[in-house]
This record gives sequence, C-alpha cells and structure tokens, in this order.
Amino acid sequence: MNIVVKAQKTSATPALKEYALKKFQKLSVYFEHIQDMTIDLKITRDTDTQGTHLASVIAKVSKGVLKAEARSVDMYASLDTLYLKIQNQLKKHKEKMKANKVGTGKLELPQKKLKTAKPVEKELHYIQKPMDPEDALLHLLDQKLPFLVFKNMKEKVCVVYPTSKKEYGLIQID
Repeated sequence: MNIVVKAQKTSATPALKEYALKKFQKLSVYFEHIQDMTIDLKITRDTDTQGTHLASVIAKVSKGVLKAEARSVDMYASLDTLYLKIQNQLKKHKEKMKANKVGTGKLELPQKKLKTAKPVEKELHYIQKPMDPEDALLHLLDQKLPFLVFKNMKEKVCVVYPTSKKEYGLIQID
C-alpha cells in the first residue's frame, strides 16, 4: 500500500507525517486490497481566531474509491477521527465485495432458506411458435396452467394468466 501525506497551507512536521503513516498503515488489516492512499492536511481559517484542522483521505481500493474527511481544532484529533471513518468504510466495502463475489457461478443461499424452501417444479409453460393471445388463452384453459408465456405474431414475448374466475390478464413485454 502506498501512502502519501500532503500538507496544504501548513507545514506538516515529521512527527505528524510519521504519526499519520503509522496509523493508516494499520488499515491493511481490515482490507488487504488498498492500492493508494492520499492524506491531505489543511488548516482553514473560520470566523473565530482558532484555525480548523482538516484532514481528508482518498483511498483507491479494488473496485472503488473511498473518501473521508474530518475537522477539529487539533490535527492529531482530526487524523484519529479520519482513521475511524475510513476504517468503517473499508469494513463495509469488504463486506460488500464478499456479498457480490461469485465463486462457482452458483447462488449461495443460507442453509435456513434451503430447508424451508419448497421444491420448484421443472414444468415450463412456454410455447415457442408465434400465436394470437386468443390461441394462447385456449391453450392455457386446455392444459389448466397457472400462466403461459408465448410470442405473439409481432415476435414479442407475452404472458397470459387468470386474474379471477372468468377474467384473464395479458402482459406484453416490449
């Protein structure tokens, strides 16, 4: 991990830079795919006589960029707050990466959901040849299906389904 500490409108002491480097190098424990990290230290003047110490960080990580900012009356306190903010972001990013990770191409479900899930029938209700909605409705009624997917004469995918005892719905997907 490459960490750069920059100071704007102030001169960062070697002790401050060393403090920032030591502190932010610990972040690789929470997320090992941090590529670059730039820490900007800045003093801004507000309406009061004391300056506000601003510390911000931009972290380039695998599949993203994380940003955080912290202000206080002391630069060390700003760095501590900034560290906590980026630490939380890295933890969330890592969890998000784990959740989106596709290992074998199979969707992994929690075991509780697998035990309570009902088996899915492999019966398909799809007719490939184009037909009118009226013909599809007759086929639905003849086969006593809960729904039927078909292509209409314009080659658009449609679904016919019962809405009540004597009424039927038609969905046309453009």
